[in-house]
Amino acid sequence: MSAPAAAGPSRTPGGDADAAKLAVLKELLYERCRDEGDMFSQDDLLRMDVIPNRDLLLLARVVQSLSDDKLFITMREASGQVLWKWRDKQEAHKYKQCTTDEQVMVYSLIDDSGGDGIWTQTLQKRLNMHDSVLKNAIKQLQAKGLIAPFKNVEHPNKKMYIKASIRPSDRATGGPWYTDQDLDEAFIEDLQRVVFDFIKRQSTYHSTHARAAAASSSSSKPALLPLPAGYTAYPTVRDIARLLSSSGITNNTILSEGDVKKLVDVLVWDNLVEPVKVAGRVGYRVSRVARQSVESWAGRDDPTGRAGGPELYVSPLTEAPCGQCPVFDLCEEGGPVGPSNCEYFQKWLGKDIF
Repeated sequence: MSAPAAAGPSRTPGGDADAAKLAVLKELLYERCRDEGDMFSQDDLLRMDVIPNRDLLLLARVVQSLSDDKLFITMREASGQVLWKWRDKQEAHKYKQCTTDEQVMVYSLIDDSGGDGIWTQTLQKRLNMHDSVLKNAIKQLQAKGLIAPFKNVEHPNKKMYIKASIRPSDRATGGPWYTDQDLDEAFIEDLQRVVFDFIKRQSTYHSTHARAAAASSSSSKPALLPLPAGYTAYPTVRDIARLLSSSGITNNTILSEGDVKKLVDVLVWDNLVEPVKVAGRVGYRVSRVARQSVESWAGRDDPTGRAGGPELYVSPLTEAPCGQCPVFDLCEEGGPVGPSNCEYFQKWLGKDIF
């Protein structure tokens, strides 16, 4: 009788090799998906020739393992077809920190909302989750540093949440025009003044006749005049954006060309500047006023009481009180208001000091 075989530790034949093979196939399939697109069907995954012999059972194991690691997102089309979408490894690690299904569902919706964030009541409606369960999930996600509350300028009274790893969108924060979710009116006005002065400098020229008149008369002032017809070098939005970027006035706030276009549009709506299309591009010039003041608007307190608007060129004609008289339509000699008894006229002529 032969001796019995010596007892030894039990082993699963090929167990370690099978796990290693699965890990290799997972990595290969994941990398191919990252290289080739965003969303894939079963046939798409088989056509990548990563799975040997297009083995459906092996593919199912690989896909399931990728899903368990949060690297694959399972989706279903309206037709019922199942698709898979790959997820970045860093994002997958964040999903693996969600220890309950409720945390996964809440974090997924906040993730999908992107930079706009999502309202807590929207979360509750979409998930049909009890209020206490939702609050607990949010509390746990905040403690793990996965989500953060923030204030949306469009909905200042709503409690909003966003992924902690991303910055809120310009739509949510108001973009560069808001500071701590409050509209920074002083910053906007300062930029508008700088933009207006730049457009004025680039779309006018010094009148030599005005300088000659200034030499002969102490009351005359040098002035700016509009450039002649056919001029093509009016400043564009890109030119203005470069000026603001290099001037340092934005205090490290990054302004896109779209942001600068909004500033220019306000000046256009206020009839301070106007667009000019030349040589296939749109430039801007100061509105066609007979003369413009050489004074800068930026850095100057408004001396005229015109709500901070740019100071127009002042001549004896425009300086006379008649042009802005509140009772101009009633003014006539012999009437209740007339030149002989006009208090504004007397003050302008200096007769009120005698």
